[in-house]
Amino acid sequence: MRFCEVMDAAPVMIWVSGKDKGCIWFNRPWLTFTGRSMAQEVGSGWSDGVHRDDFDGCTKLYSGHFDARKDFRMQYRLRQHDGEYRWVDDTGIPRYARDGTFLGYIGSCVDVDEHRKTQTELRRLLLEIAELNRQRDRVWHHSRDLLGIAGTDGIIRAANPAWTEILGYASDEVVGRSYLDFVFPEDAHLADDAWQTMLSGHNLTDLQIRLRRKDGSARWISWNSRTEGDLFYGYGRDITAAKAQEQALADAERVLRRRLLEIAELNRQADSAMLAASIAHEINQPLTAIVSNSSAALRWLARETPDVENAKATLNNIIHAGKRAAEISHSIRAISNKERHTPPTPVSLNELIREVLALVEAELQSHHIAVQTTLNDALPQMLGDRVQLQQVILNLINNAIEAMKVVSDDSRILQLKTELEDGGNVRITVQDSGPGIDGEDTERIFDRFFTKKSQGMGMGLTICRFIVEAHGGRIWLEAGFQRGSVFLISLPVGSS
Repeated sequence: MRFCEVMDAAPVMIWVSGKDKGCIWFNRPWLTFTGRSMAQEVGSGWSDGVHRDDFDGCTKLYSGHFDARKDFRMQYRLRQHDGEYRWVDDTGIPRYARDGTFLGYIGSCVDVDEHRKTQTELRRLLLEIAELNRQRDRVWHHSRDLLGIAGTDGIIRAANPAWTEILGYASDEVVGRSYLDFVFPEDAHLADDAWQTMLSGHNLTDLQIRLRRKDGSARWISWNSRTEGDLFYGYGRDITAAKAQEQALADAERVLRRRLLEIAELNRQADSAMLAASIAHEINQPLTAIVSNSSAALRWLARETPDVENAKATLNNIIHAGKRAAEISHSIRAISNKERHTPPTPVSLNELIREVLALVEAELQSHHIAVQTTLNDALPQMLGDRVQLQQVILNLINNAIEAMKVVSDDSRILQLKTELEDGGNVRITVQDSGPGIDGEDTERIFDRFFTKKSQGMGMGLTICRFIVEAHGGRIWLEAGFQRGSVFLISLPVGSS
């Protein structure tokens, strides 16, 4: 029941199948998206909502990976409650019982319709930009040149026939007039500066100004010049079309930048969804403690002679668990918003580890797990968020406890170690004596929603990596010397 409540609160659509490939459960977000009932969706009913063009590929991929017991990921169009089809990204992984028995699959879906539309628009824009660049180059290299000769007084002595074609003037309408008569008014200052440059003995290179046509319109001309005695020779190339292409290119690039910002926003929304799922995952432990302690308090009070003292102690545990749930929620949400992030404070990793061990002492004892600690007393304090770092250690220890349930009681050993690395970072090592993690899973162990636990959400190690990287560190997995798993964390002393 608690699993269903947590899954219904998740920000993604979740489905569960049995061993016969038929689906046996869907969470509330799925049913809200499709607008259908659980009875309509279970079995193969969910496939009624798959777009006909995607149906064969979708069912073939699902069936093939199911038979091979392999993880899969696919995208297809799913009919929404209003009849509209939207693209979803569906990921499925096998479920196993603690004894290794295959139970079926669990999967999660995310609506990626807007993301796909944006990607399609980006591809179109990139092709358009490439074509604009190609056209601009073609226009540039096939333009005809204008030739004008002027004296030091700025009066034009000669002009070639290209003036007629490009600017609409006959040669006799150009000769004898000042070069400024043909410059577009807004560019007159540029033309005057260029003229002064030539008078000082320098040539022009790619001076881009607008000349005025006879009908009053403007043409962009790129000028180069050379000087011979008292005459200035100007070579002009009509680049109006190229300029238009440049403007179109600039407009397209602005649209592209806007689309990229939209993608960044979509990614931010996906991260927010991940954080919401993280809160649901992490807050599960204190909620479980609240439920357990509440039941215990009721038992103490239900005795023939109520045991008030033990009931009080249990109620204090409930208060502590409630406060911790609030701390976890605030801490995880703060990761995504630096403005509201708790200011970093000095943290002693040794004290933090001791605090976590005290929290799980009863759990360790109930599973007959021996704890070995090697904590470096000379370890410097680091700057960080105490609650977040505590949550990382707690997740790793809980995973170790879960892993060692399948080995004999006398061989259950949890080892924790702190040390100073050569580069000045601090390192935490959490090692268990469980069966270890399959080599093919080590690359995916930190991926969101990846889990081999029948009741797991696959978020714990994702959250650990997220918090460690937010503190400027890194986390990774190594195999134990003889057996088990070793998780290592490296954190900079001055991280924030």
